[in-house]
Amino acid sequence: LSGCPVPILILHAKDDPLVPFRLGAQLAESLRMNSPVQFVSFEADRGYRHNFIHTAPEMPEIVRKFVADCTT
Repeated sequence: LSGCPVPILILHAKDDPLVPFRLGAQLAESLRMNSPVQFVSFEADRGYRHNFIHTAPEMPEIVRKFVADCTT
């Protein structure tokens, strides 16, 4: 991804048991050198873990805003 200068949206739950949260944050930071990156985190108490971020009530608005930012 580092050679791909397009907007990137990263969604990461702080209670993800498969990919440590710090690695998601590091990925976002490293990609910012070449691409606009939006990093959205979800608190552990929401219980999204690795597979359930898509159920967040605010997800449609997050995606809508990201797409709008990409097309303006």
